[in-house]
Amino acid sequence: MIELLIVVAVMAILIGIALPVMKTGIEGRKLREAARQVNTGVTLAKALAAETNRCAGLMIDVESVPESPKVFARRLYLAETPPPYAGDMVGATATISNPFEATFDANSANLANVAKIGDLVRFDHRNPYYQISSIVPVGTGFVVSFSAPPSAGWPATGLSLSYEIIRSPEKSSATPFELPSGAVIDLTNSGFGLSNASLATGIPESPPAWVHESAYVRGTYCRPTSRHGFCYIAGIGGVSATTEPTWPTTLGSTVVDGTVTWQCVRPAPITIVFAPSGRVTGVMGLNPSPFSSMPTQTLHLLVGNLANVGALNLADRSGLWVSVGHHTGRITTAENASFPPLWTSATPYASGTYCQPTTPNGLCYIAAVAGISGAGEPAWPGLPGATVTDGAVVWECRSPPVWTASTVWPRGAWCRPTTVNGFCFVATVAGTSGASEPAWPTELGATVADGEVEWECTLALEPAREYAQSAQAIGGR
Repeated sequence: MIELLIVVAVMAILIGIALPVMKTGIEGRKLREAARQVNTGVTLAKALAAETNRCAGLMIDVESVPESPKVFARRLYLAETPPPYAGDMVGATATISNPFEATFDANSANLANVAKIGDLVRFDHRNPYYQISSIVPVGTGFVVSFSAPPSAGWPATGLSLSYEIIRSPEKSSATPFELPSGAVIDLTNSGFGLSNASLATGIPESPPAWVHESAYVRGTYCRPTSRHGFCYIAGIGGVSATTEPTWPTTLGSTVVDGTVTWQCVRPAPITIVFAPSGRVTGVMGLNPSPFSSMPTQTLHLLVGNLANVGALNLADRSGLWVSVGHHTGRITTAENASFPPLWTSATPYASGTYCQPTTPNGLCYIAAVAGISGAGEPAWPGLPGATVTDGAVVWECRSPPVWTASTVWPRGAWCRPTTVNGFCFVATVAGTSGASEPAWPTELGATVADGEVEWECTLALEPAREYAQSAQAIGGR
């Protein structure tokens, strides 16, 4: 009997030791499967664009952490581009009125049900393209306003011109890609190249609140005047009622509001758009939308855990970066490098290698000139771009700006304290900083209020994303 109890006790100890190891392995497999799903989604979107010879996309269903600006995704859809729209019948025209405004005639009666904000229009079948910013019903036609593209002209006032609307990709009927339970694309840490801190920077904090007796076009988002965590998209455009509807709280449910039909949804999705050649032509759903200008840097998507959205995923080495080359659409997967290793003496460092001081100061340094480090640690500079010689190595400081008082900080902006504490901070809520520096937390994921701004304690994003970027450098982008 005693022997049996001893055996049971030993088994319990062994199981206790094995469980954390098993859990780590399961978590790793879950994230690898999620990265594979993202990879497959990108591949199929590129194949769809090549097959149809029209732009296609991968639509990322954006969700947000309750009562937080942190955003993530766990569901992906293929997106197809509908055929261009040039009116309901031959002879449909648009009359150029004010700068970046045109009136579409009665032959375009279906325009509000076909076109939506963000679509591109060109007149007389000539470039340039103009992006639709609003559609307002007037009489039997519509007055459409456009975003003014950089260095683009505008047709002469009074001209009646034919037009072509290049419609944005829309969610296809194909089965969505569901990431494994607990795995997400951490959009807070995902972005282009090394300069953009976050895709979440361009996602609106929230859509505008519902307004009575207002014109809403198809595809417009709104939220209730009393927030409850859901958003609504106009499936059928029209004019809202005099009183606010009873908003449904089940995804996909609809409600009629005057002549508008609203559908309960999450925040506006992000769509990565691919040309038939495989090139990334833009990312829709950001604010402002960069759809009309092609990206010039690789897109990096961080696959991590739902429970760690934000700074903790960035520090978790089990995460994976799925990178999409902007020029060819080439896909690579790289491990999350997290923060760089501590500096060591008499060590060979290749060009482009990162390190941090043995006493962390919230900054990181990249080897601008390769070589062997010196016997003693250098005096690390604190200004972005400043260099220091260390034996045969020349290190360059990579640093976010130092916090300043009474400064407007956009959402997604980075800073570091005036007195280094080993951490960096990202603005999760935009606004103007306070008159005095806040008491900075030193725990990953912790937040602190600073005037109108809310900062989250995190690590420097650049080294982790640089690691993914280096994988893209092998064999082209």
